[in-house]
Amino acid sequence: MATHKSAQQRMDFDKPGSLRGPSSSTILGATVWLDSETNEIRRVEGLITFPGTKTPKDAADRFLSSSLGFSLQNNKTTFIALSRETESLSGTQLLYQVYFGNTDVPGGLPILGSTVTVFLNPDNGIAVVTNNAVKITKPVRIRSSELLDAQAAEDAARRELSKEGGQARKFTNAVLGVVIRKGEPIPVRMMYQLMTTPSGVLEIILSARTGEILSMGNVAQYAWNR
Repeated sequence: MATHKSAQQRMDFDKPGSLRGPSSSTILGATVWLDSETNEIRRVEGLITFPGTKTPKDAADRFLSSSLGFSLQNNKTTFIALSRETESLSGTQLLYQVYFGNTDVPGGLPILGSTVTVFLNPDNGIAVVTNNAVKITKPVRIRSSELLDAQAAEDAARRELSKEGGQARKFTNAVLGVVIRKGEPIPVRMMYQLMTTPSGVLEIILSARTGEILSMGNVAQYAWNR
């Protein structure tokens, strides 16, 4: 475990703007909320059907590609892939992860925090869509040869944490991904570590190129019985 005197360090990454709306869309036949900064569709509510679709994923794929412009192919700058499917009596919820595809890393790089959620009724009608994808305005090529591997990233994190009085020992999941800052994709490694002082879980995001810590904070959430 680790002890940290100061476990908060944040670099501002791009994120969706606040919602503007609601308004009716004659094209989608539903109610939409737009991003107040980019005018992108961020939320859709209604009942949108695609005759002939046999599965929830078929219907969601058609809507996301034809109506919101997402690519399902990994040969694009960004594309989406199904991450999780949850079924219930009221319908099916699909969670899509957005990936950065302009890289030689097999399968692309997940854009951290960029997801799209689709809820469908039992008849595969699309009821609610939430779009949290972050836009890239400065596409660059990310080459695997310039990125730290998991062990090198952990070693870099230990060196950085030792400068702040931390005793970093063991990390979990040095996940390779991308964050967006001022429209530009930045390759990063994200990892977690248990802390004792203060108690919690430390989330560390560091540059996969240089090993510099870009963001660090206690992400543990506690619940008390009242």
